[in-house]
Amino acid sequence: MRWLHCCEKVVSVAELLLIAHTTLRRYAIRHDDVLSIQAVHGSAGADPALLLRNLGTLFDPLDSGPSQPHHGLFVPIRRKQVVFLIEQVELLERPPSVQALPLFLQAHLRQPWSLGVMVLDDEPVILLDLRAVARAVMADVLAGGF
Repeated sequence: MRWLHCCEKVVSVAELLLIAHTTLRRYAIRHDDVLSIQAVHGSAGADPALLLRNLGTLFDPLDSGPSQPHHGLFVPIRRKQVVFLIEQVELLERPPSVQALPLFLQAHLRQPWSLGVMVLDDEPVILLDLRAVARAVMADVLAGGF
């Protein structure tokens, strides 16, 4: 288990959640799903080991964001890294409780990418399984999609 010094306190990395901001939405992500968070520049798309995807447009075509997102969430899959482009990211040391999605909602999802939902600032925020999303992106690339 990895540990992190946060706010003058040692906490388990497994307890931490990230809040990824896209243009229109916020998504919660387990800290352990992300290898690194880095500033992303236009030249990153030239690296064949990186698969860049805008996180917002994966879930909502209207959530396209700016032409130059500020941050990338790097998720290693096989010999490549899927980089999810976002506008902003923040760390939640004490996240609110996460509730599982009701079974009737789970049954209607095209992909099992949601681990649950939490309320943050009086708004629902979906907790994503970012590794599962990255595997799906990789599978689509290998199948000739995306």
